[in-house]
Amino acid sequence: MWLITVNRHYSNRSGGCSNLRGDQAHDKAWRLAVSGGYEFEKDDFLGWRPGDFIEELYRLGVERLNRSACIAIEKALERKPFIYENKRLYVGSRTLGATVTSFAKDGQSLIACTYHGSVWGEKCKTCGRREYLGNGKIKRRIRKTHKEIQEAEKERKRVFAADKRR
Repeated sequence: MWLITVNRHYSNRSGGCSNLRGDQAHDKAWRLAVSGGYEFEKDDFLGWRPGDFIEELYRLGVERLNRSACIAIEKALERKPFIYENKRLYVGSRTLGATVTSFAKDGQSLIACTYHGSVWGEKCKTCGRREYLGNGKIKRRIRKTHKEIQEAEKERKRVFAADKRR
């Protein structure tokens, strides 16, 4: 975490009236550490408030398979991982026919939505994500608990195993 420590030390010396450059450098340093596969301790994110930035780091950790970052963020958010199809779910992931939009504050459930006129564009050649082209009107809001997701995963595996035997 040397890069982040150095950034904190020098961020006040970035010049200008605001700390915008320092904040941007700090954000980029965290993104680089997570996406670069750096090892994190379980308490590296303790004290962070829930919000868009930590959820973005969590998404990066999931997509880049940085398990230690995911575990540290889950501990900071006091949230057990929601796992479906052997992948952690994050805000923006698509699963069970819906898009995950948020997690409950108590960490016991997630909210996923389906949308009217949902149309997904082509995959980006760089990051592999699809651009949402729908009109944004929510068709259905779904709340799923850990237990419900585990049951859906068991059913998915059962169906997969039955299809494989054919």
